[in-house]
Amino acid sequence: MLSLLVLCGPAEAKVRVGTGGNVHAVAAPDGTAHVVWQSGTTVSYCRVAPGTEACAASSSWSAAGALGSDVDVVRAPSTGIVHVVVSVWTAGGQFPSGGLWSIASTQPDAAGNTWAAPKRITQYSNNLTRVGNTHQGTIYGPGAFEIGWLSQVGVDPDGTRLTFGTTNSGGISEGAVGTALPGAYEADVGLAAGSAPLVVSRATDDGVTRYRSWGGTGNVRDVATWRPAKTLGDIGKVADLGFNGVAAPVLGSIAQVGGTDWRLTLRRYDHASDAFGAPITVNEDDDANDVWLTMDSASNVHALWRSGNPRYRGSSTGLVYSASTTGDVWPKYGILLDQDTSNAPPALAAGSSGVGVAVWTRDAGNGSVDDDEVWVGAVGGPGASFPVDPPPPNDPPPPPPVDPACVKQPTLGVAKLLATGCFKKTTSTKLTTGQPFLLNGVTVDPGGKTVTVDTAKRTLEVASASLAMGVIKLGKSKLDFTFPATGTWTRPGGAISLDAPGFGGELLGLKITGDATLVLSADGRSVLTGFLRLPKPFDGITAQLAFKADNFSGLQLEGLKSHIDDLGLGFHDLDLQYTSDPPTWTGKLKFQPSVLGGGGTDFEGEITLVNGSLKRLAIAATFAAPGRELYPPLVYLRYAGLELEVDPALLITGKVVVAGGASPTDTPLVSVGRPYDDFGTLKLRLSSPFSLRADGPVYVLGSKLGSGYFQYTYPGSVAFGAEAKVGSCDGGIAGMEASVNGFVEVSGGFKFNAKGQGRACLGPASAGATAVLSSKGIAACADFSFPPISAGAGLFWGDLVPDLMPVLCDTEPYAVAQSAQAGGPINVRAGLKQLNVMVSGDVGVPVVTLVGPNGARYAGVAEGVVTSATGASVGEPRLKRQTFMIARPPAGAWTLEPAPGSPGVTRVQVARDAPPLKLTGRVKRGELRWRQSGGSGQKVTFYEQGDGVLRQLGVARGKAGTLRWKPKVVRGGKRTVVAVGDKDGLASDSFTLGTFTVPKPPKPGVARRLKATHRSGALLLAWTPARYAARQEVRVQLSNGIGKVFRVSARTKRLKVPKVAADVTGRVAVVGIRADGVTGKTARVSVKPAPAKQRKRR
Repeated sequence: MLSLLVLCGPAEAKVRVGTGGNVHAVAAPDGTAHVVWQSGTTVSYCRVAPGTEACAASSSWSAAGALGSDVDVVRAPSTGIVHVVVSVWTAGGQFPSGGLWSIASTQPDAAGNTWAAPKRITQYSNNLTRVGNTHQGTIYGPGAFEIGWLSQVGVDPDGTRLTFGTTNSGGISEGAVGTALPGAYEADVGLAAGSAPLVVSRATDDGVTRYRSWGGTGNVRDVATWRPAKTLGDIGKVADLGFNGVAAPVLGSIAQVGGTDWRLTLRRYDHASDAFGAPITVNEDDDANDVWLTMDSASNVHALWRSGNPRYRGSSTGLVYSASTTGDVWPKYGILLDQDTSNAPPALAAGSSGVGVAVWTRDAGNGSVDDDEVWVGAVGGPGASFPVDPPPPNDPPPPPPVDPACVKQPTLGVAKLLATGCFKKTTSTKLTTGQPFLLNGVTVDPGGKTVTVDTAKRTLEVASASLAMGVIKLGKSKLDFTFPATGTWTRPGGAISLDAPGFGGELLGLKITGDATLVLSADGRSVLTGFLRLPKPFDGITAQLAFKADNFSGLQLEGLKSHIDDLGLGFHDLDLQYTSDPPTWTGKLKFQPSVLGGGGTDFEGEITLVNGSLKRLAIAATFAAPGRELYPPLVYLRYAGLELEVDPALLITGKVVVAGGASPTDTPLVSVGRPYDDFGTLKLRLSSPFSLRADGPVYVLGSKLGSGYFQYTYPGSVAFGAEAKVGSCDGGIAGMEASVNGFVEVSGGFKFNAKGQGRACLGPASAGATAVLSSKGIAACADFSFPPISAGAGLFWGDLVPDLMPVLCDTEPYAVAQSAQAGGPINVRAGLKQLNVMVSGDVGVPVVTLVGPNGARYAGVAEGVVTSATGASVGEPRLKRQTFMIARPPAGAWTLEPAPGSPGVTRVQVARDAPPLKLTGRVKRGELRWRQSGGSGQKVTFYEQGDGVLRQLGVARGKAGTLRWKPKVVRGGKRTVVAVGDKDGLASDSFTLGTFTVPKPPKPGVARRLKATHRSGALLLAWTPARYAARQEVRVQLSNGIGKVFRVSARTKRLKVPKVAADVTGRVAVVGIRADGVTGKTARVSVKPAPAKQRKRR
């Protein structure tokens, strides 16, 4: 065992800041420290200014009543936002439910000491993501808004669990990785290779240390993206991971060297090889415990531990601090900060200069951890005065070390360098290193070759080194840079081609492409201007982005955003930005079906790209009546909750209310879905021809017909159908059920008709029926077998229930017997097939009996339906009407006998059977010759309908006639001429009179003589437009990263694409689009570099 002979007293620079325990700390690059601790269920925070010990600002939060609380603190490197992280198993105080909570400062590094309300980022009720019973460590990352909390999960097979929560999501965005490392109470988590979590755990059963790291790609919350677990063996008690997300992390442990000789060691982890290096001795203290390692933003390594060695301890223990510029060479002795501290682990944090704080507790002596004293002491980093052994008596002092001084942050004008190891002085102004370092946030890795910098000449030279900004590779080559003293510096050699081998990369799953420019500025930042390629279905579209980095924040994702004017498919004005984790791009955009033809306005939408794929494209909005126009005055969208499907077809689906016909109230004329409470589902087909289909509950003026559909196909066809059910066939007075399909008229106001087969009901009786829908209502007529009568039911839109329609179905007024109203007879001649008598009352349904000349009596009913073998009586209270329908009535005088106390009779109507309406016609293109017979006074209207067409042709006048019109071409194809008969506002029947064919319009031709020419820093496109096109689409994909869609008029024949260098190559495509969305053949041309002579001339 090593004997330590030199004794020293504790440092005096320390301040008591509170009481409690479970201390944690984090520091900003300038040394500002953020300290948290717990006292019972109270969480306390203290901000300590650089080089001081006292609290410059403090805050606290209560978790009173909560069980299982724990705390930590982390800092977002790119923003300086501090997060106090609190774990509670149950609700308590300012934490209304169990889970992991983040309390974020509202200013960088808590300046002003104001905090947002606690935000829950994980749920304790979720067994898959909730934290375990012992906190092991916390990281901020790997994403820009993600916090990872490592905990022990007891006997759970996950062992140690890394639970993630996202701080900036609207709700809870959580996930967890069960590392499958054996359960342990000695574990920690850090970040390697910039953003790859590394978990190290020492099992309590066998003492073996194991580790596991994330591979660096894919979803960090998916254990399948993690590397297999590896074993370090029994390396002693694992202490802590020191990391800064830039340099290789270091693992501290207390190892037995031989016999009873123990010492504090560290091992450096290499993410590329997924291996730890050989142990390096930090201190030969043979009685060290509770070691805390930290690595500041300049990659200085700091160590803090409790010692029982006589050199440091008082009556029990001593708290010792040490530091190293690289982690490879350490002072022989540490600085004693305090003595007789408690047995609780301390905490340590430092800035890039090495200045920071140590935090520890001193036992209160009463057995209560909550009463222990919390102390803060300043630490000075590698530059502090560490104790040394005195020289032996009469011996000369030892010579100074020959190793050159270590410089961490040399400056070359606008270039700010930050070593992960050391720049070593060779002359007064020259420094060298063979280790990776940062250049304004750009990683320079010489691969062991010597890099020479001259601070006087502001030069940097190396035979070969690779450059990278985060995940973006900038190639490997000889570097010979001279930097200006002020202003900015642009990397020489022209644009950086990110598509070349060894360049580019993926950022959050999307490929970085095109020509880039790297610029350094005097504030220590770098900006790389490049392009991000969007995924399917926006193939070929790129977003221009300015990637920013600095030495202390790395590649900054916050604020990374771009605007894209046109994405095609009707989507445009996309504002894309990085927002949350797992690797996610989100944005707002606009969708306008009219881009594919038709009128209308924009819909606001949101897009989410995860791991390089389109995960969600949603349009969610509610619009005031009459709704947002899709095709005015035909189709309006009242509510939209839409999602884009990429596979297997390009569709938008979701819940929706689609209304037909403008209505100033909340009750549209016809709709699938009802606003606010009864939605349908929608499918938008984005390819040609554009179509919209909504399926769900069908309403007409608020009356629910049943389930159905509503389909709009550009440029003006609207079809709809429904499994209509009106009234009741289960004991009601009248009802109807039918499957109907129909069309909506485009011109002349909102009109529609549909016809289908089903059944009609009269009380308990039902029969097959033909149902017809119109813009006024729905009606059905049926021939019943018992009794053998014809009857109809109808409903005007807006009414709640259908009514019996005694004069609708093949009937006509027969006589209005004024004498019957006064009790006189109704004279019926021989040969009638059916007699209908309607008796209206003053205050209710007249209770009367209809008596035939043969003595047959048909008793009325106050409400409902009564049938017999030869007739039916119907009482309709809503209409105050009694109706009798008699089959084959005998000739003679019929009388009405009122019952005593019956409401008074105000009107008697009599109807008889009429010959059915018949319509015939001869149709050829643009001409109809028609003839009608029979009927009972119906109005007959003629329509042309077909693919994309529903058009009213005219109204029948007289018994025969001829109609002529000019058919609309639209998409061409088969057309049908139909005649619809309606009576009293309700359509009663429809007839197909004939068909004809309209030739399909010619497809757009192909653009001719397409040329792409470089001129004056732009790309000029010229072509001859395609024939028969209503508009054109131009797609440009260039090697410099530009990927755009231009939508231009049919007459456009020139287009200028700015900011295109003469050496840029690529492809251009032009396609003509017909009015209905059908596309022609695509014209293509390759973009070639300008001739060398032309480039030289410019």
